[in-house]
Amino acid sequence: MTGLPNLRGIDETPYEYSAREILSFNPSGLDTEGLVRTTAGEFWIAEEYSPSLLHVDRTGKVLKRYVPEGLKLEGTDYPVATVLPAIYTKRKVNRGFEGLALSRDQQTSTPCSKAPC
Repeated sequence: MTGLPNLRGIDETPYEYSAREILSFNPSGLDTEGLVRTTAGEFWIAEEYSPSLLHVDRTGKVLKRYVPEGLKLEGTDYPVATVLPAIYTKRKVNRGFEGLALSRDQQTSTPCSKAPC
């Protein structure tokens, strides 16, 4: 995983430190904004680029990334499911998921798209 944006034309253009050279996009890149830990020791992460939700095991391995329907996020280093509402692909750049909450019974997670959450 990197912190680089995923897709040209959808995400911000990444530049190196002097802002003179454009860096490559990376479909496995994440801009993590929210994190919750389950009682089983796994994690759910809210991510801003796609925006997406990630299910991560206790060792840090991404089990699956959930992205909006219609988003062509190919070439990732982990499984991707296109199951979130397609309307999320219409968000403004830098306006993805900003936080995450997990219900007490751990059956529902809710992303927040506006800070503060």
